[in-house]
Amino acid sequence: MDCKEKAFTEFHQYECPCWPYLRQNQTPRFVLLTLRLISKLGPKGVSRLFNNPQELTQSSTTYDSSSYSCIHQLISHEQAHGDIENFSNVMQSLILVRFLENLTPFFSKLDGYVNRESFRPWLTQLILHHLQSLPCNSLALEELKIDEGRGRNFRTDAESIRTAQFEQYASGVYGTVSLINHSCDPNVTRLTDSTSRGRLCIVTLKGLRAGDPLFTSYTKSFQDPLEERQQFLMDNYHFRCSCQACSENWLPLSHSTWVNQEPQFRCSFCWNQILKNGRCGSCKKKGNPKLLLGEHAKKVADFYKCYNLVIQNNPLEAIAGLRPVLEYFQQKVVEPFGKTFLAQDTLKRALDLIVYFPNSSVYKV
Repeated sequence: MDCKEKAFTEFHQYECPCWPYLRQNQTPRFVLLTLRLISKLGPKGVSRLFNNPQELTQSSTTYDSSSYSCIHQLISHEQAHGDIENFSNVMQSLILVRFLENLTPFFSKLDGYVNRESFRPWLTQLILHHLQSLPCNSLALEELKIDEGRGRNFRTDAESIRTAQFEQYASGVYGTVSLINHSCDPNVTRLTDSTSRGRLCIVTLKGLRAGDPLFTSYTKSFQDPLEERQQFLMDNYHFRCSCQACSENWLPLSHSTWVNQEPQFRCSFCWNQILKNGRCGSCKKKGNPKLLLGEHAKKVADFYKCYNLVIQNNPLEAIAGLRPVLEYFQQKVVEPFGKTFLAQDTLKRALDLIVYFPNSSVYKV
């Protein structure tokens, strides 16, 4: 009850009166997220920014991801928007301001020294800024949907776990995570939990050294053909991807080539490719092909054991076994290698089971 009262005091009192009209018109999620941002700021926060606009652009020596200014300074790509999109955003801005003024107590709770005549166009511009920036900076908040169940009720048979799909329940914008760049071969994955009010965490899929950049995927990695990925990224995020998967034109993950792909090994001395004769093509040092193939076969067998653990709903043990497998693939096998991506997907599914169904695993968290 305390949580409900706190939420009403903080922002629901400004959102709820608008909901019937917004739902009726199937308002896009980024518009609803914009309303949530303004509502969370509240009349006092918005009044402060109106009277001290320098807060929106000033930088600090310490990056505070919980600060509203971090969200405000996210790139908007407003120059890339077409006339129809710009017109729609302007109209949405005007409508939201009218709703806040006429349907909610928002304007009545502004600081007394706020001039309403100049405040209205300023608030309209602030809302417009977010309508332009949120489509390419907001993240889908999803939950795992297994079988026909939802939430914590689901069957734990292998087929249900194998075919589970994500379902979006909200959108969110984050001061830090929204800054992570894209790669079609990402090194991190995102996890959210619908029971934690949008809390989000980042988990690495590869070994990283201090200073390595983080990359997430704005698409379905490289499951789709190169041209489709590039068009999607240009249409929605206004850039052309130059990650390794795109620059080397890796085949889509659905291609049959990945299934029986033969591994190419790295030299343990210089990390370049070992030729078929067992000698490094760069430093010329000789390796032992039989030992390499034997170790590889063992790691592949370990991967399949971990995969079976996941579909048996034993994610904790699977994660413990996947760590050395992924480390081996990264250090010893030349990219791209199909089973590396299968192991990463298996790790993601194990993490999903722990986050979304913590009370249903063989080993309780």
